[in-house]
Amino acid sequence: MNPLPGGADFFEVVSKVETACVTASLKEIPELGINIPACYASLGDVLSMLYAEAACSFGCAGGDHFWQKLTARIVGHSLASLRLAMSGYYDESLSLTRSVGEIANLLFLFAAKPELVKFWQSSDDKRRKKHFGPVKVRLAIEELGHRPPIDESRYSLLCEVGVHLAPSVSPQAFNEHGRPSLGATLRGSELMVTLNELSMVVAESAACISTFPFVGPRASALLVSAQVLLNMVGNLDLKAAKEFRLDGV
Repeated sequence: MNPLPGGADFFEVVSKVETACVTASLKEIPELGINIPACYASLGDVLSMLYAEAACSFGCAGGDHFWQKLTARIVGHSLASLRLAMSGYYDESLSLTRSVGEIANLLFLFAAKPELVKFWQSSDDKRRKKHFGPVKVRLAIEELGHRPPIDESRYSLLCEVGVHLAPSVSPQAFNEHGRPSLGATLRGSELMVTLNELSMVVAESAACISTFPFVGPRASALLVSAQVLLNMVGNLDLKAAKEFRLDGV
């Protein structure tokens, strides 16, 4: 017999467990060393600045709001990713972080080759997928002699943990013991990894956005905040977590 209630009562039970996990996560962050609390605060600074840009808080210039829409997508995905991480859904958080990373790479390409913006805007879905898929964007950046914000190694890890299915996949299991869970359970190491991964792509995205004219006189402050956030990102990322588990430490 199922020990859990069904119907709307099931969602109420889950909501209570998730809320408890968020509360526990907020209490845990100040205890996770020096970098994580600083990274969390810096992430809030950068997302607040991007939120203001997306919402035309400094005045609306009109037009199609192309850049504001891209910025809004970064903010929305990032806040949702953070909420999922705080609720103990670390895999799902990383799935959205991967999406932010794809935007970061696209913005980096636009910054390097501004003429591609109009081509991207005027392309239909088929042509955008052909010329601006995640792999094509990454390769285009590399061909220009630059390192993409999200390189092949990091992107593959984000896909492996947060998106793609494989016979060995277990939910929320990239911790030191490889123990899975169904989420809404605080795990300090996984919280650190998800915060570091999210902060890195948000910082890279913000740095790119600071180069575009629509930001105006706020560009310098946004770039500085992005650099501060990037400097706060700790060493415990997906690659380190995977190596740590494989080493059996």
